[in-house]
Amino acid sequence: MGRRGPRTLIERYATEVAEVQSEEGTFIIIYSPRGRYIPKDYYRKLKELSQVFRIERPAKGVIMCYDLKVALLLLKLTRHYCPDARLFKAVELT
Repeated sequence: MGRRGPRTLIERYATEVAEVQSEEGTFIIIYSPRGRYIPKDYYRKLKELSQVFRIERPAKGVIMCYDLKVALLLLKLTRHYCPDARLFKAVELT
């Protein structure tokens, strides 16, 4: 039995980051829509991913996760809707 339709964004981006080595840490994605409308579908996708992975949204425009592969997946998804999204690795100093 074949596929029923085109791959979803999440499936496509997951395939793209599949070869990336997992790395634990605190990764932060920061984005600012700057007048752009971000569809509700984006937030549904985030919620779907947060049921599988440890993802937090401590503030508007901020996403935290704890694995590099997940961070890259989230970055690609976020850049689909907000091209200026940035990914940082955080280091706790205290």
